[in-house]
Amino acid sequence: MDEHNPLGMRGIEFTEFCGPAVDALETLFLEFGFSKLRRHPTKDITYFRQNDIHFLLNGERQGFSAAFAQAHGPSICSMGWRVDDAQQALTEAVRRGARPVPAGIPDLPYPAIYGIGDSLIYFVESLGRTAPIYDIDFVALGSPAIRDAKGFERIDHLTNNVPVGEMSTNPSPARTRSASSLRNTGVRGSSTWPF
Repeated sequence: MDEHNPLGMRGIEFTEFCGPAVDALETLFLEFGFSKLRRHPTKDITYFRQNDIHFLLNGERQGFSAAFAQAHGPSICSMGWRVDDAQQALTEAVRRGARPVPAGIPDLPYPAIYGIGDSLIYFVESLGRTAPIYDIDFVALGSPAIRDAKGFERIDHLTNNVPVGEMSTNPSPARTRSASSLRNTGVRGSSTWPF
């Protein structure tokens, strides 16, 4: 950790999607060359991968992701950030104004804060792991759906489309500019989503 990277971020570990019905999202992932490889042992969460891009598809009908899907439709309900030390990242994020997610709310076992739109940002340790989290927290599918990769290598950035005015009411440890320096692009999620 240093002044330019106080949370010790090392990249994006995963992006978790949800929706009122996840079949269309699964079809889209497969068509984009993501292989369906693993599932959570007790929850309706499926793991897809293409190179260093990891998608989780959450089909739970109760709990956090179900409520998020009800409120937002097909969307990203959470993401996992690779960090050097998950507890230190959580502590620093909260010190900077982030809201910690209480135990029992997240669908996954990692420290988390609330992000924009009350999505979740999980902190997942990247150093000292003996195996990827997908080998530890998920089980292999009996019949995985393997797809040829389509050239997607990694996620190098994400963006959020939020309603006008929401940025000023939603503090985030990731923001490096003030809300007044951001501009409204006029993009509406409903016109950019492929469904």
